[in-house]
Amino acid sequence: MRTSRHDLLDAFEERVALQYELYNSLFLTLPFETIRKTGALLPLLARACEEGMAHGRPPADILEGFRAEHASDASDAEFRDMLFRFVQYVERQVVLFDALEEAAFEHVHDLDGDGSIGQLLDRAAWSDETATVRERLADMRLRVVLTAHPTQFYPDTVLGIITDLEAAIRASNAKRVGTLLMQLGRTPFMRKEKPTPLDEAEGLIWYLEHVFFHAVPDVVSRVADQAGLDRPDEHLPELIRVGFWPGGDRDGNPFVTSETTLRVAARLREAILGAYLSETEQLRRRITFRGVSEDVQRVEARLREALTGTAGAGNGANIGAEDFRDALRAIRDRLHAEHDGLFAELVTDVLIRVACFGFHFAAMDVRQDAGIHAELLEALDRGDAPPSDVHADVLPTLEAIRDIQRRNGEVALNRYVISHATSAADVTNVLELAHRSGWVDPVALDVIPLFETVPDLVAAPEVMRALLSDETYRAHVRQRGDRQTVMLGFSDGTKDGGFLAANWSIFKAKEAITAAVADFGVTVAFFDGRGGPPARGGGKTHAYYAAMGDRVAGDDIQLTIQGQTITSNFGTVQAAAYNLEQLLTAGLGRGIGRGSTLSDAQRTLLDTLARESLDAYRTLKEDPLFLDYMEALGPLSHYGDTNIGSRPARRGRSAKLTLSDLRAIPFVGTWHQMKQNVPGYFGFGAALARHDLGELRELHASSALFRALVENSMMALSKSCFPLTAQWGDHPEYGRLWHAIHEEYERTRSLLCAVAGQDDLLVAQPVGRRSIALRETIVLPLLVIQQVALNEARADATDAAEAWSALVTRTMYGIINAGRNSA
Repeated sequence: MRTSRHDLLDAFEERVALQYELYNSLFLTLPFETIRKTGALLPLLARACEEGMAHGRPPADILEGFRAEHASDASDAEFRDMLFRFVQYVERQVVLFDALEEAAFEHVHDLDGDGSIGQLLDRAAWSDETATVRERLADMRLRVVLTAHPTQFYPDTVLGIITDLEAAIRASNAKRVGTLLMQLGRTPFMRKEKPTPLDEAEGLIWYLEHVFFHAVPDVVSRVADQAGLDRPDEHLPELIRVGFWPGGDRDGNPFVTSETTLRVAARLREAILGAYLSETEQLRRRITFRGVSEDVQRVEARLREALTGTAGAGNGANIGAEDFRDALRAIRDRLHAEHDGLFAELVTDVLIRVACFGFHFAAMDVRQDAGIHAELLEALDRGDAPPSDVHADVLPTLEAIRDIQRRNGEVALNRYVISHATSAADVTNVLELAHRSGWVDPVALDVIPLFETVPDLVAAPEVMRALLSDETYRAHVRQRGDRQTVMLGFSDGTKDGGFLAANWSIFKAKEAITAAVADFGVTVAFFDGRGGPPARGGGKTHAYYAAMGDRVAGDDIQLTIQGQTITSNFGTVQAAAYNLEQLLTAGLGRGIGRGSTLSDAQRTLLDTLARESLDAYRTLKEDPLFLDYMEALGPLSHYGDTNIGSRPARRGRSAKLTLSDLRAIPFVGTWHQMKQNVPGYFGFGAALARHDLGELRELHASSALFRALVENSMMALSKSCFPLTAQWGDHPEYGRLWHAIHEEYERTRSLLCAVAGQDDLLVAQPVGRRSIALRETIVLPLLVIQQVALNEARADATDAAEAWSALVTRTMYGIINAGRNSA
């Protein structure tokens, strides 16, 4: 039964907003040794910040007023220390709010509403398209790829506390909640050193073991049950896959080596075998029937031997995923034949896991920059040594892929992604290097070009035509099942062209590439490089994929999941199952009961809007003060000090930062912390203003794609707060940029609401709107403190500048974490 938006909002108010007030009151009174007074003063600071922003007071005035009233006897150093303690409190308030939302997940989301398999089948029945959904289900594939991109500011210890907090809140165990809040208050949030790639892999393996291992069979079983399919491990064996970039993604990360890749693959195998061993132990406790129990024990013994590397009577060291699957199916058959199928469903649950996870747990990808391959081949052809250690590691990496395939199965690592791909040679170079590393045909490797900038997206279809015209490469694709995967980069695309132009360029590229490869008898799978916020391809992804239309290959949805998005959308079994189902039905339900094909007139209008938006965005981006403005108003130069990822914060080594050096994560994250969120809307309003409102409303009513873009841009707008930086409007250099951005914000906000027929942003998403508002309120003191600290760090020529700079870095944690999809 579907739940109304009003009921969901009521549930949010009761289970999240009200509970936050209660638990936060408890948290603020806990007797932490060094921050006892902070809990009493923080609400006063929060109120001062809210009132100050409402009355147009700059951050420095707000803090000065607070200091005069509540800390007048404190020295500069003591007051700065007080601000540090406020930051520590607020970032823990964010953790509490996260845990409350996760504990209330099934109450504040309509699990049987839009995006559920049940709702899709109902819609299909109404339009007499049930057979279409069933046919699509047989071919449907979903791959979510976990990346180590540094947008997750929670250390593993805090993630563990969030998990325990959620459980205690669900159980209404106030005493346990209090104990965990006490633990939270004493647990460091900052890492002293950057994590290694192995550390990053371990952090994501936790999600594989505790979330995906349980959520995947839940979703597959639910889909199969709703569709009337028995034995889902046989009918839907490839429905869901999990990918893995830590240990394989070496693009711009010199710390990922062939040895790293081998060690991560071994750790993944160890983790999945351990998980299977726990499952078979559970089976042994239930399946105690004569004959079958011995079968279970033999399987358990073989797994244990494979895990420990010992060779016993079970010969487990030689067991593979197929052997394990066959043994489990034989056990299930005996249960049906001899014991009325008792506990057969438990065996099926394990079999679903084997279908998804094999003996590799998550399928690793290798990613490297096209330029590295070209430079290495040039050096090898000249007989020179590789130009650097990164170049020298390419051939050993290709050798490592073969080793991993031999041990964990081909699916464990059979994809090689090429970033900054611009030509067919960028793809064929990888196969040439594979041969030089010792591979012989057929090469068990899918080579995946990654197109990122707007010009590269436009050129992508012709690149694919040139690639598939190469007879040698066409033969390789034939060996790979006549299927070519193409990756498209939302993050760098938006950084290059702005929100609307990037999204429309990607959509058109998908259509054109689908048609281009079809001319060669090849099907295409699109792999979307998405970040968390709308400005990096995130936001509400279900609506986007559901709107692709029939000109885009849509039976294989692949996307990256990173940082905050892993935590917020896949951090618990309930959330992960919900979001996996949403992604599946987006592909299954395209056009079912709803038109999603754009007319020629609509395409022309969107083309014009995108071009006009691109012109406006690039005019801003090409301003000579653009990067200086970002560095002055935001914490752009502090990303390298956060110790949240193993990858360097910038690409180049030039003394002065350039836009090409700047990665998408600090680019988007800085705009978020400035509360201007430029990449999420700039240019959209300028384009809309040039067209008839009635025509735009008709486009919104009839185009699911346009509605999805409007909704996601609204999310970026809703996380903006221009009063925070209003004082910069009077700056002699940066004032004109501030006013240009603010005017575009107001224009876009007004026009999007008018186009959507709403009085305000996100009216159609009351729970999301309320959640954003509360989170923004919680972190407002951090935003105020950060602005003051940025100014003090620049202005102070004494040793205090270093302390203010450290305070800037520290504020980033809570601000980014509260945004959930902000970097």
